[in-house]
Amino acid sequence: MLAVLASGCAGSAPLPKPTALAKVTAPPPAPKPAKERLLALLRGIERPAPVLDLLPAEAQTVLETRLKALAPDQREQLLHGELSQAVPLLHLKAGGSSASALLVLATTPIATQELPLAFESSSPGSDAERLSKVRLAHDLAARAAAHFLRDRVLDVANAPAADLPPILAAIERVALAAERPDIVRLTLELATASGSSVDVLARLAVACAYDEDDKCFESAASDVPETAAEHAHLGQLSKALKTRNDGDPIVKAWALLELGRYAEARRALLPVAAKAKTDLRVAAALAVAAADGTACPGLQPQVGSPRLCADAVMSRAGLAPALADMNAAWQSGGGRDAASAEAYVGLAHVVPWVTALALATDAAGLERDFSERYQALAHVLQELPEQKPFAVFAAALAAGVTAGLHTSHGQRPQIDSNRKQELWFAALGVEAVAPRLAVACVLAADQQVLQLLPAAAPPNLLPARAGLLAWEAAGNPEVSVLESARAALAEELNVTPKGSTESASAVLLLAELDEVSAPSERTHRALAQISSQLIGEALPPELALRAVLDAAGALERLGRTADALGVLTKAAEIESLPGPAADLLTLIRAERLVVAWDAKKDPQRTALGKALAALELGSAPPTVAFVVGAWASPKVLRQGKQTPKAQLEERIGVRAAELMTKGSLRGTRVSLRVSYAFQTGLTPEVTFDPMFVAAGAARAHSESSLTSSRPSSSRNFCCFRLSSRARASLKTSAGALATKF
Repeated sequence: MLAVLASGCAGSAPLPKPTALAKVTAPPPAPKPAKERLLALLRGIERPAPVLDLLPAEAQTVLETRLKALAPDQREQLLHGELSQAVPLLHLKAGGSSASALLVLATTPIATQELPLAFESSSPGSDAERLSKVRLAHDLAARAAAHFLRDRVLDVANAPAADLPPILAAIERVALAAERPDIVRLTLELATASGSSVDVLARLAVACAYDEDDKCFESAASDVPETAAEHAHLGQLSKALKTRNDGDPIVKAWALLELGRYAEARRALLPVAAKAKTDLRVAAALAVAAADGTACPGLQPQVGSPRLCADAVMSRAGLAPALADMNAAWQSGGGRDAASAEAYVGLAHVVPWVTALALATDAAGLERDFSERYQALAHVLQELPEQKPFAVFAAALAAGVTAGLHTSHGQRPQIDSNRKQELWFAALGVEAVAPRLAVACVLAADQQVLQLLPAAAPPNLLPARAGLLAWEAAGNPEVSVLESARAALAEELNVTPKGSTESASAVLLLAELDEVSAPSERTHRALAQISSQLIGEALPPELALRAVLDAAGALERLGRTADALGVLTKAAEIESLPGPAADLLTLIRAERLVVAWDAKKDPQRTALGKALAALELGSAPPTVAFVVGAWASPKVLRQGKQTPKAQLEERIGVRAAELMTKGSLRGTRVSLRVSYAFQTGLTPEVTFDPMFVAAGAARAHSESSLTSSRPSSSRNFCCFRLSSRARASLKTSAGALATKF
């Protein structure tokens, strides 16, 4: 038997050598859940040094002085209240470490507003000084971001699923400031894993494209509907992913730019760099790469103030010669296409235009430079038919700014009638939303603009469209116009976060519109209730004080003069505030005097006139000064050869004058801006923020007039809040009023 076995073995094939054995490949381990991977990244962030250690000694001294001047209740509000967001550096100096303070430091220009001298270069300054200011702002935002992200470990680990979306949204924003694209992507993956909106899926696709992860990109992009606004950009990214290794250096470079990989794009262009002066595609790509695709190179998104961004552009290494080459390439006419032309307009014209405005030191120089730069831009846009909508927007912006520059103190900016007509027909000649809204904004003070308003608008322009429709509906007898305005405001509320300032403003405007369109006891009560509820809330002072004027006016119309006077008296005790809020506070103090005026004891308004004259108007707009004078004397519109109506229209505008006889104070804030970034292109921004204040004093003295119109550049006070004591005082008087309705 042994022989048989041996024979059988001998006849078998020899055993393979160990080295020839087939390798067994183990399947790759399943990736850990996105939440677990995100937590690992957050835990891996090394805790940096304190944020304030970056500030120079002079800035530290300023903070110490401010801290010593605070009363105990103010210090408490600074450490544990909303002041931590308004003055986050002072909050940190006081020993605070709130997430909200770190968030605004990492994602907004609040630090440059709190300590402007620490972040502004001297004039004239050197590139070295400018660069040091830019680096300080960058490093401060990055350090605040690192602290914020490290502190979010417990939030992500323990938050219920329903509470996770806002936490992830904040982490995503701050991760951009921390320059951590890996955290950005994982945050978006976690958000999509638990179900998310189209815009989150689109942002995840963008993050995957940056990582050149084709599979991840296709997975995320496939869930974005073709009807979504983000779909066009995703299509460009899909094309870029396919051509990022193209044999043509120019094609390859533009693909890498589209993906946000600027350094790699610069390297890809080396073989064709000699063509920079004769080929716009090469020159524009090199300029975009030099600027990192932004108008604020070297700084995180939204962190730089206009002045700091101007310094960033001027001190950016390699950008000036790249812009010179791009100008030469444009003049040569070679290599033009839509993408390179838009980059040329943005970097060679729009960015320098904004930079010059930020650095202007005198009115004459500003006017001269503004006009020259606009003429150069307009000349270029004439050669680009595809940029016609932007040309119309730029014309509206230039007309508004020029009117303001040509206005003497005490006068209202006005646009020449021929220029108005040109703008009107230019707007009718385009379908794009932004230019039509922009032209409507600059013409709305003196004529109806309903015909210009688009039937719909993208989310970022919804408030401007709703505001203009409300402006047109106020006093308009057509019910359909009023219903359109209401629908637009409702649409705005649907996309605005509940409890936000934007939401409160839209609700108040809707109540004001109903009251001015159909005044009745019902609308008076509704406005009194809504405005009384808003008084004392954590709102910007302009909105809170506007609510005070609305509440007082509505209460007086309801015959509750004593209650109206109480609200006005409490508000009048508030300490002076900066910016346009100061104008509203002046109006409140003036209206308090008018409501308390006894016509029997002072029939000639002698005492009233003296009291109003004693108010500190400061740099208030001429319309505010006119109102105070009008309340002091009924003869203010009976001077000169013009009729009272004509005088009123000239001083405050035709549309505002229309509502004065109805006792409503009609005004608006208009702002037109344009920005450029490679990923988003030329982006027009339109703000039209109307108000129809139901001032009882104006109704009682219809010969007087009031508007709260303000220059487009006058408001940037989102970070200020009424003090806790002021809000408590207002709540005492307004809280009880709200319960009566």
